[in-house]
Amino acid sequence: MSIPRIACAVIALIFIAGCAGTNAGSFGPQGGIAQSTIATGAPHSSRRGVIQDPGYRLSDDPKEGSPCDIAGFWYFHGSCTTFSIGPKGLTVRLAAYRGLSLQQSFPTNFTTKTDAFVTGDGTSDADITGTFETKAFPVYGSIGCASIFGGPMPCPGKALLYTVIENAGSVTIGFNATPGFTITNPGSFHGTNCQVILLKETSGGFVWLRLDSYGKLKQNTLTFKPLTAAVQYAPHSKAVFSFICN
Repeated sequence: MSIPRIACAVIALIFIAGCAGTNAGSFGPQGGIAQSTIATGAPHSSRRGVIQDPGYRLSDDPKEGSPCDIAGFWYFHGSCTTFSIGPKGLTVRLAAYRGLSLQQSFPTNFTTKTDAFVTGDGTSDADITGTFETKAFPVYGSIGCASIFGGPMPCPGKALLYTVIENAGSVTIGFNATPGFTITNPGSFHGTNCQVILLKETSGGFVWLRLDSYGKLKQNTLTFKPLTAAVQYAPHSKAVFSFICN
């Protein structure tokens, strides 16, 4: 098996076992989360596009496919966008997909360069296809849950949305927190106790880590504050987050 690239967590310098290749003090898949500025100066949303290194561009050529069709990884068929990460941080907005709009707010970071990133979303294994490490996408409820310290936990409620973030470039970027997430128009989803969860690869498969990041619903907007933790994204590493409510 290749070195796991699904995000691992370190909270208060406690290393969560099962993510080879990740140094203590990092929260992320061999690396972590990205913040950025879009090359054109504003976030773009597109189902089609291609990352080029250095930099990126969005393409109108359907033959080039979606940047979320990542080789050797699950394919998130929802909204997808490319963006470039710089040191100042950025808010990235995905176009509405199945009535839900996802916004990701990345904090300032430790890079002195810019790097290409990809992010996209999906709602279930019906629109998250393909395999990673020979396994289909482990939707919430199909595998176990754990705390950020590794202990088993119940898996309450249902998943509202899933998102992938990939460092598609060549620069390792670190942060002091996870992104903040905002989901607009979650009205059809029942439940008031909402939480961010993170997919972690283990020696036997996968587990959903229930992060200490909780959602606050106001009118038609569900907002999740960032979790303070060391976050690092190495080149071509990926993190998969989801948002659950009960």
